Amino acid sequence: MKRWTHLDSLVADQGPLTLPYAVYTELAERLREAAGDKDPAQIRALAAQLEDLLVQASAGAEPEARRAARRDAASRSTASGHAFDLGQISFAHQFAADIAAKRADAGFEQLLASESLAPYVRALRADDLTGVELAEEIGHRPETVSRNLRKLREMGAVDYRREGTRLINFLTPATRDLAEQAGGRMMRTRLSPPVRAWARSEKREMPEFMRVAPTFAHELETVVTEKDAALADT
Repeated sequence: MKRWTHLDSLVADQGPLTLPYAVYTELAERLREAAGDKDPAQIRALAAQLEDLLVQASAGAEPEARRAARRDAASRSTASGHAFDLGQISFAHQFAADIAAKRADAGFEQLLASESLAPYVRALRADDLTGVELAEEIGHRPETVSRNLRKLREMGAVDYRREGTRLINFLTPATRDLAEQAGGRMMRTRLSPPVRAWARSEKREMPEFMRVAPTFAHELETVVTEKDAALADT
């Protein structure tokens, strides 16, 4: 692993004790990657850089803060000792959360094999989409999309963000990593936004039966939906 030069620049510009909080989020990510690398040189290089940072930070810290960092018994009940403990807990939480967000479990493997849910992963791998856009992209009815998105969110495979009145769906890091690892099984050409917008507009002009390739699963969904609607009317 090359030396983290951005960290060196921030330390030189702002000092080792006033670094932006975002640095520690990035540090957790780098530690995760280095810990999972088979080459021990990766984690050793990062450890050496952090040792340099600790020496610089200790030199500029107040004596009480240095005692807290050394875990002196007398510092445990002081404000500095409490601040040190909170910092340790906060970073450990950040590190664990970063690992959890990037780890796929057996449920995601089943997701890739699901004929009903895999199209959602393929579509969202190519672009973040609203529910309406997803319905147009994969040829499912809006109510079906809503139901399947709810399943995917419960699995931790999909999340969403709000942009005005729109809810934009996107893959969580773990799902995206797994989809990338799956390679050809999840392969999808990434079109530019103007081309995707043109394709969607053209798709809307087509008769409904031409918007999706006919499959047994699609025909079965149509029959079940129509039967449910008939029962609801009786």
